[in-house]
Amino acid sequence: MAQRWTDREIRYLESKYLNQAVSITAKRLNRTERAVVKKALEIGLSKVHDILSVNKLAECFNVTHKVVMKWINQYDLPCRKFKCSCCTKYMIDLENFWKWAEQHKDIINWSRYNCTTLALEPAWVRCEKFSYDRPNKGKYWTDMEINYAKSMLRRGMSYREVAKELGRTQSGVAHKCAYI
Repeated sequence: MAQRWTDREIRYLESKYLNQAVSITAKRLNRTERAVVKKALEIGLSKVHDILSVNKLAECFNVTHKVVMKWINQYDLPCRKFKCSCCTKYMIDLENFWKWAEQHKDIINWSRYNCTTLALEPAWVRCEKFSYDRPNKGKYWTDMEINYAKSMLRRGMSYREVAKELGRTQSGVAHKCAYI
C-alpha cells in the first residue's frame, strides 16, 4: 500500500529535487525513485531540459531573475506557476519561450544572450544577437539625442528603432525614456 507523503517530505522534495540526483532524494526520503519522480511531477517539478526555471533563463541571458519576472508580468511570457510551501516557482516551457521571444524581439537585449545555451534555438536568434551595432553604448546622452529620441517616440517608433537610429542599446533607450 502507498505511503502518504508528509508536509516535511514534500518541502524537502521541493527544495532538493531539481538540484540533486533522484536516487539521493529517494534514499533520504526512504522512498523508491519511481515514487519520488511521480510525486515531483504531481507538484509541478520536472528535470526535463525543455522546462526552465526563471533563474536558469536569466542566466542564459546574463540578466537578473527580475528581468525574466518582468517578461512574465508585463509582457505575458507563458509559464506555469507553482505554489510551494515557502515560495512561488515559475517554470517556462522552452518551445513556448521561443514562440514568445520571436513576437517580443524588441524587448529582449539579444547582445547579452549566450548562443546555444538553450536547446531548440531558432535560426533567427543568431541574426538578432549579431545585429547590434552600438557605437554610443555607455556614452553620455546629449541634449540633442534626448530631444531626437522624444521626437521619434512621439511618431510611434519602437525602442528598438530609436536605438538603431541613435546607435544605442534598446534597453538604454527604454531606461533613458523612463526619465525624460
